[in-house]
Amino acid sequence: MSSTSSSQPPASSDRESTPASDNATSPDSDVVLVPVICWALEHVARFLRRHFTNSSLYRTYLEKPCTWVETNTTAVKFLSSNAEILLGFLLILSLFSRQRNPMQTFMYWQLLKLMYHSPFTAGYHRAIWLKIGRTVNPYIHRYTPFLHDPINAGMRWWFR
Repeated sequence: MSSTSSSQPPASSDRESTPASDNATSPDSDVVLVPVICWALEHVARFLRRHFTNSSLYRTYLEKPCTWVETNTTAVKFLSSNAEILLGFLLILSLFSRQRNPMQTFMYWQLLKLMYHSPFTAGYHRAIWLKIGRTVNPYIHRYTPFLHDPINAGMRWWFR
């Protein structure tokens, strides 16, 4: 037996050597995945339904979930739109942290504006923005009337 094998420390993985805060995912990174997963889910369900309907594996395990996704595409798209808008607000909040990135926030809000006006996503985004407005506006008018003019300026920019 060699003496070097007993004096060496046991090998540890890289995960054990990094702090726990580095391993944790931030909440905004989880929100980013929701629209991507929803989009992928819709396309995979459509693909499987078109190309594998004769497969016994598909009929046994995947037919019901694929049918559910295809019949509930509106709910999936609303979920995706909610996550996109939530991410926009999380990016605004991140401007007050050390990891601020004003250009990323500005570009993402431009993307949200585009999705609000795009014919493919406008219905979902407009419905969500109306719900946000109905929920938030009474509180703004009651408790912070000084925000009325800046919000109107933002809305004029948004509707251009």
